[in-house]
Amino acid sequence: MAKSLPVIEGSWRYMGGSSIVFHSMKTFIFGKLVRTIEYPDGEMVSIVIRTNNLNRLKNEIIKQQPALFPGVELDFSDVKYLSRWTPPHFTEPCIKNKDLKMVPDGGVIFWSRFDSIPKRGVTLDIKDKETIKLDQAIQYVSKLGKGGVAEESLKLTEQQENALIDLLLEKDEAILALHRNFSPYPNIFKYHALRYLSHKKGLNFEQPSTKFKNDIELSQPSPPPPQQQTQQTQQTTQQQQQQQQQQQQQQTKPIQTDSKTSTKPPSITDINATI
Repeated sequence: MAKSLPVIEGSWRYMGGSSIVFHSMKTFIFGKLVRTIEYPDGEMVSIVIRTNNLNRLKNEIIKQQPALFPGVELDFSDVKYLSRWTPPHFTEPCIKNKDLKMVPDGGVIFWSRFDSIPKRGVTLDIKDKETIKLDQAIQYVSKLGKGGVAEESLKLTEQQENALIDLLLEKDEAILALHRNFSPYPNIFKYHALRYLSHKKGLNFEQPSTKFKNDIELSQPSPPPPQQQTQQTQQTTQQQQQQQQQQQQQQTKPIQTDSKTSTKPPSITDINATI
């Protein structure tokens, strides 16, 4: 063993042992600069990581993001897609820690919460944000359309899809606002989009749901059954006839007077009889 130590030491120096140790410890000691960008139109945020761990990178990304609403913040699980960028326009997904290790110091990583990141055509050129949002909305409606991958209950008919895309091509602010607020919830987006087409544009594609129809019916007083309604009508008619008969009897009845209480002056015969 003692004889082999000089051989091992010489081989270690010959292979650059100190360089290997330095390279393996460099990230931990000095950190590695990673430039993160939310795909497709997010801001660039530079992050220094000391370990090639994807979960820790996701946590650092979330720390730099503002809260969605007061009291509602993002979690590292919201970062669903990570891809390292290779100039000029290629990307490779980061699925394991070893993929993050291949990102050089100062490299760029794209991340996304909803849509997967394409493997080519991704550049750092600044594009018109309005155009990007319009493209996203059209792609979203297409996914809910006839040829999309949405569930059957969430799918739009061909007429509904065409109407929504026509409005998006006209840059309708209402549909864009619905996509901006309800894109994570396709059922809510579909409900409000169809309601907007019905009330604002006069395009009726489907009847109201049974649930809403039942709620409306329950809120209104129900009419009596036909048989009960007929009995009530007959009773009312009989009462009216009885009242008319009583009025006629009162008009035709003779007026009776009492001789004792009558105010007619006495005759001569009555006076003589009294005397």
